[in-house]
Amino acid sequence: MERFKKIIIIFLSIAFMFTGACSDGDSGDTISGDVVAAMVNKATVKAYKINPDGSTNDQIGGENISTNGSYSISNLDYTGAVLLEASGGTYTDEATGNENTALTTLTAIAYIDSLTAIISITPLTHIAAQLMDRAAADIKTEIKNKNELVAEQFGLMQTSDNTNTNPIDIISVQPDDITDETVKNKPLDDKKLYALALAGISQNQENEVAVNTLEKIIPVLMNDLKNNSELSETYQKSFSAGVSGYITDKQIEIKNDSGSIPNPIINKIIKNNVANPGNLPTANAGEDTTIIEKGRSINLDGSASRTYNNTTSLSYEWILIKPNDSNAQLSSDNTSATKLTSGTNDPVGTRYVVTLKVIDTNQTDDEYFHVASIAIEVKKAPDFDCTMDVTIPTTINENTQYNFDAPTFSGPDKDNKIGNWTYTITPDAAPFSVDSSTGVITMTPIDYEAGTTTYTVTLTATDDAAHVIDKTLTITITNLVDETPVLDEPGADFTVSEDAAVGFVLGSLTISTNDENTSDTAITLTGTGNGNFEVINDSGTWNIKVKAGATLDFETTQSYNLKAEVSNDTLTSNQVDVVIDVTNVVDTTPTLTQPSSAYTVLENAATGAIVGELVISDNDDIASNTSIALTGSGNENFEVINDSGTWNLKVKAGASLDFETTESYALKAQANNTAGTGNEVDVTINVTNVVDTTPTLTQPSS
Repeated sequence: MERFKKIIIIFLSIAFMFTGACSDGDSGDTISGDVVAAMVNKATVKAYKINPDGSTNDQIGGENISTNGSYSISNLDYTGAVLLEASGGTYTDEATGNENTALTTLTAIAYIDSLTAIISITPLTHIAAQLMDRAAADIKTEIKNKNELVAEQFGLMQTSDNTNTNPIDIISVQPDDITDETVKNKPLDDKKLYALALAGISQNQENEVAVNTLEKIIPVLMNDLKNNSELSETYQKSFSAGVSGYITDKQIEIKNDSGSIPNPIINKIIKNNVANPGNLPTANAGEDTTIIEKGRSINLDGSASRTYNNTTSLSYEWILIKPNDSNAQLSSDNTSATKLTSGTNDPVGTRYVVTLKVIDTNQTDDEYFHVASIAIEVKKAPDFDCTMDVTIPTTINENTQYNFDAPTFSGPDKDNKIGNWTYTITPDAAPFSVDSSTGVITMTPIDYEAGTTTYTVTLTATDDAAHVIDKTLTITITNLVDETPVLDEPGADFTVSEDAAVGFVLGSLTISTNDENTSDTAITLTGTGNGNFEVINDSGTWNIKVKAGATLDFETTQSYNLKAEVSNDTLTSNQVDVVIDVTNVVDTTPTLTQPSSAYTVLENAATGAIVGELVISDNDDIASNTSIALTGSGNENFEVINDSGTWNLKVKAGASLDFETTESYALKAQANNTAGTGNEVDVTINVTNVVDTTPTLTQPSS
């Protein structure tokens, strides 16, 4: 539903008087009249022929610029279908007082049988013109039907006809200037009713979407009529309420010579032209009243409304008409009762109009409704020197119901109230309520995690003399740890090197569910070897780290099977498996065993001959990084080779062993790996002599 938010009261009527003698123009035929919307100045008025194909390219006479509403167009020599157009110009809006309000383009389509005609151009004639088929074969009938359709849908039935069957001719009838004091008080006739309908189009206010200019209002209503072939129930109600609000706001009398009468627009369902008014419900919004300034409230009651057969099967809708800059508001708009709160900055004397629409929900064929409006004036609050205080708990925990202390009063007038205090609270909605007689505020349990953690409410005390005291309270909810955390299963094992430093991050665990208060959240590890690790919250990431004092040794433990558990305050979660695999590094230097005796080698031993074996008694598991080096004089004749785990001392290629030269080698052996250098041991190799020299005889001298 499109809703009207800003009050716009636009009364617009343009009267044309077509006068002329013969068609040859010798008599100076003229079109004259007024452009009226509090007198439009400098509006351009034009007239066009409507051709059989619907086009309007031929202008009749010359255009005229209005001066204070008056215009005159000469040389009219045409009869038939005619389009009239007024555009441009400015006027002073009666409702807002805005000067230089621009006039939108308005049109009317009429069929003139003679050179003399009276034609109004209004928002209603503009709507009718937009609905017409300008190329219709019987254009005269098309024009008549569409103008009558619009009149019927907006309740413009002749005031002299009690049967509600004859619509007002919106072309020939000139609407009154409804702002004229003499018009306000005169008996209701067709001109005044026409003017009220135009005011009802403009003064529509609802809650959400602002339709605040004539340019916006007209297409909304025209499209509604075009799409539904009649004014829909939505706009029947808003239009009828607009008329009612305008009548109440402007204090317009609806009467005939016999006295006050029901307004024909308000007291009928517009689209169906109810023949039996006895089927209509009656809205009762109460009497005109006053409201205290600066955000005070009064209760409005529409429960006295009745259906035609005096039952209460009604639905309700309240509408507030207020100044544009006012923040006055209704607490609800769809129950039999509502509360009006005055605008905090509205001055004394500000007038609100509240309209109640009631709909008879028992009707099966049509939805009958009725509207009634009351005027409410802002008045000054009486002087009263008294303050009110309410003690609220310092800490208000979530998910707990509280009853606050009853209010206390202080100040010179604390004992001068008239009657009893009546208490209200704003906003009057969950989770707060107030006992109207004691002032005790009850707060139902609030879930901190729901999102709203701070509330501001105003307690108001009012006595029988309209003395009003307010106390604004700010209530902050304290979060409790009431949601059990949930730890997700890790997707894979974690890995750590046996020489990892303290604080090394192995990976992270995920807490998928937790209370909003995480200050006491912790993850603990259990199982053999858990002391080597800890889980730390690093800005929201729960990292598994190597703990200070950890003793990781691949050679001792290759894997840890632990359990992780998250807790928050007193709440403990599920357990998940945490597997940590330790990777090996070279971290042990090799240890050589001191040979128990010397080694022996033949002086003619071949390359690769095994002299003996050295033994590494302690070494890292990664032996591929281990070697044994020999030092000392003659070490180049030997080498130590790892033959499938046996460290053999061998004759090296290029060795020059000669017993006759060197009978024994005193060497040092030392094992090394990437972790470092091991101990040194003494290696003694004795060379064994072999017969390797042929004997040489000395030649006798004689």
